[in-house]
Amino acid sequence: MSLNLLLNGNSTSLKNVMIADQFRSRLQGFSRHRFILDSDALLIPDCRIIHTFTMRIPIGVIFLDKSWRVVSFKASVMPKRCTGNLRASQCIELRADHALFKQLKPQDVVRLQPC
Repeated sequence: MSLNLLLNGNSTSLKNVMIADQFRSRLQGFSRHRFILDSDALLIPDCRIIHTFTMRIPIGVIFLDKSWRVVSFKASVMPKRCTGNLRASQCIELRADHALFKQLKPQDVVRLQPC
């Protein structure tokens, strides 16, 4: 699914957005990927904690509350780690050190819109 991620009026095009709303897709996430492109993202609804136990590469993660406000983010989570935020209600996983992380601040509002 192609979506634009809007952050404070700036748009980032994500051409391959997967929504992990089933048990299997949530468990697998990006674990089978050998690399993640700038245009790849994984939206995980109802998620406060993520793990990278089966990952081969680091990922970046943005934790959002119910109103899509950034509560925290990590630009790089190494494999075999666990991280989260108990105030979050969903998260977006991206390539580690994605350019978006340089613009991101807590309390920013994120929006996803069809391209």
